[in-house]
Amino acid sequence: MRGHIDTFQGLPLAVEFRHRSWAHDRVFSELEKRRVTLVTVDAPALPTLFPALDVVTNPDLLYVRFHGRNTQGWRSGNQQQKFDYRYSEDEVQKFVTTKIAPMSRRVRKGVLFFNNHVRGQATENAHQMTQLLKREGLTVV
Repeated sequence: MRGHIDTFQGLPLAVEFRHRSWAHDRVFSELEKRRVTLVTVDAPALPTLFPALDVVTNPDLLYVRFHGRNTQGWRSGNQQQKFDYRYSEDEVQKFVTTKIAPMSRRVRKGVLFFNNHVRGQATENAHQMTQLLKREGLTVV
């Protein structure tokens, strides 16, 4: 990983891990030392997938990707099914409360990306998220 990061030295970088084996303090420390953003991922709670953590490795940027929690879709191997998910308002609210709000106090700015796009759910969930973030007193642009 160091070699890849060094290749892009001087550029803003964010790393999204998909496998749980990367979820270690030594990895987070290396990213923090190099000011590389660890992408916070929301996906199904499957044994091998990287967990949704509230780890901040770069005070300049918080980056969150919402892939949806369609467990059956992830197991199907079908890309369309994998991302076919609509977050409930309760799920979005809980993520704001437990992850985004606390993490936002440790960063300058954040980017939230909904990848649950198969039937337009991403747009709907992004609107929900915008409203909830504003209610939390967070700046949305």
